Amino acid sequence: MDAAPLPPPVGFEPRLGTEDPLAAYWLRQATLRLRRQIAWLWHQRGGSGGALPPPSDRLSGALDLARFVEEQERFFATDPTGAWLSAAIAAPPPDGPGMPPPPRGGFGWVVRRLDLEPAARFVLALALLGATDGAAGPVFAACLDVQSESPNLALAQRLWGRPEEVAVLADPGHKLQRCGLLAVPPAWDSPLLLAPVVARQLLHPSAPLPPALAPLPAAVEAMTAEALALAVARLRAVPDRPRILPLLGAPDAPFAGAAARVMAALGGRGVMVAGASGAALGPLATLAWLRGLSLHLPPQPEGAAPPPLPDLPLILLPAVTERMGLRPWPDALPPLTLTPPGYRERLAAWQAGLPGAAAPEMERALADCARRFRLETPSIARICRVLGSLGRPPRAEDLDAACRADLDLGDLAQPVTPRFRLAELKLPAKQTRQMEEIRRAAATLTEVHHDW
Repeated sequence: MDAAPLPPPVGFEPRLGTEDPLAAYWLRQATLRLRRQIAWLWHQRGGSGGALPPPSDRLSGALDLARFVEEQERFFATDPTGAWLSAAIAAPPPDGPGMPPPPRGGFGWVVRRLDLEPAARFVLALALLGATDGAAGPVFAACLDVQSESPNLALAQRLWGRPEEVAVLADPGHKLQRCGLLAVPPAWDSPLLLAPVVARQLLHPSAPLPPALAPLPAAVEAMTAEALALAVARLRAVPDRPRILPLLGAPDAPFAGAAARVMAALGGRGVMVAGASGAALGPLATLAWLRGLSLHLPPQPEGAAPPPLPDLPLILLPAVTERMGLRPWPDALPPLTLTPPGYRERLAAWQAGLPGAAAPEMERALADCARRFRLETPSIARICRVLGSLGRPPRAEDLDAACRADLDLGDLAQPVTPRFRLAELKLPAKQTRQMEEIRRAAATLTEVHHDW
């Protein structure tokens, strides 16, 4: 059976493809204009063979742009190669009124959502070509007469032909930059930067999410109903704007489950950052916006600078472990405070996660542990996994030792190891009875406080 013919190439790499028709059109625009520029340079330098003649110095090339502008126009119109490429460049884009709506998050969706002008579409496609086509580097370098194999605004101006329309993209307030789609450096010869995760999304909007974004876990009731309702109302009051709702809780609080609860109340979908921090968060926020997802950020390292996030109409749910951690979010909504689990919730978590929890000798130990150690449910699940790997049923002393080892006393307290047992204490009869009453009272605290 004959192999299926390849679709018309959209870049220099013949197998580079995209499921977005408008992305294919504008990538071809970038490729055709680069080919036409190479043909002009070959003609201008008097080439008479297959190889491109050596470049002139950059200063002479810049000074000669005005000198050769009319000749270049005639070449594009009359030379067989130049005229063929010019005719292909003049083909209209496939975005007329009868076209179906583009898929969410792809190149065509971005063009419509941001109402991009043709020059912005071309520059975005040029950056996309540099981020996805490994064969385009030498072509960029030949057109630029430099060693760099990345496109820049100077090259975009030269290829587009109407330099004033490209110059506006250098403004940091341009929508491509505000949405994190394109990082345009202040220098004309600095590379146009497009994050790989964003480039992949623009070409293949239905592709799976990268490993750096993970689904949110099951929702947990980690806040009061009143606090949740107020937070949801605040989020709904400012649509189509960046919305930052910090989740304030203990370091081991179930932040991701709380974020899932917020998204369930909003009726939306969310993802969480997994294994990324710092500058990598910006492209992930852009990707979440392209996919129509809210984004949960785990607690950042202590003293970390605020992540460089684009100005997106995105719901962001960062985890914050202390009120000082709210400082990097000056424009955030009031935080949603997560309430720690009570005794009953802690006991249920121990009973559900600990092997051998139903054994009679463990019932009282679990109840005492749920009262004494006010751990969050993720910490309880972690300790249960450790005790489950002992290779034998855990005992009460194992449970007590594991909980004590998990404590973080900070600088305000320190553990004290008893040097003597109670049987070694010699006291008069009255004081002995008092000590026994104290011991019995402490041993029945759980029953008195939580069962009676």
